[in-house]
Amino acid sequence: MPRIYSMIYHRATFLIALGFLLAACTPTPEAPIPETIVEKTPIPPQVTKTLPPPTETPEPVRTLLPVDATYQIVQNSSFNADKRNWSQRSGKLNRTTSQYYTAPGAGMLITSEAGNLGVAGQCIDLQEKIMEWPNTDIGKEITFATYLKTDENIEEANLLIIFHQGDCKHEDQLHVQVGTLNTTPLIGAQDWTLLSTSGIIPDDTKSVDVIIRGSGVNNEGKIYFDDVRTYLPAP
Repeated sequence: MPRIYSMIYHRATFLIALGFLLAACTPTPEAPIPETIVEKTPIPPQVTKTLPPPTETPEPVRTLLPVDATYQIVQNSSFNADKRNWSQRSGKLNRTTSQYYTAPGAGMLITSEAGNLGVAGQCIDLQEKIMEWPNTDIGKEITFATYLKTDENIEEANLLIIFHQGDCKHEDQLHVQVGTLNTTPLIGAQDWTLLSTSGIIPDDTKSVDVIIRGSGVNNEGKIYFDDVRTYLPAP
């Protein structure tokens, strides 16, 4: 009997030791890491900025010298509505509203393939006007003026005045020229420039041809002209 108890004792002791050993080798479950709560700062609503409208380039302030309407003999001098009174002599003549010295329009002359020339003109009868034209010590003086603008395809452009012994009804015929006036030409591409020429109206004048002319380096040259006017001599 004592041996049986001894065996039971030793076995019990072994099982208890084995139990402690297994308990020591079993990993202890880790405690869950608490979730870190990050508070987000609320984003304020974005304010939409109202941008100012783009600044428009103001039109240049352009003023003309006052003119006496009685002696402003050029008709439709500013191309305000159409191109009436002006005739195409060479090249192409149009009215444009994209380029002008004073609003709302100007004449546009394009050089032609025939010699790369552009010529436009207006014939004005002077028979009645000459009788009432003011006299000076040297005769009946007159000034012709215009504003011209040219592009890079123009070699030169100017204002030409031809006084005729015949009237405008025979414009297609070769009139007898009794006098001419010329302005200094614009050379190459130029912004709006005032060209003027002054002289004496010949006594036997019956009409005058007011001519815008220019030559180009090709058939695409453009001459813009506006505010073609006549003035009496300055007092």
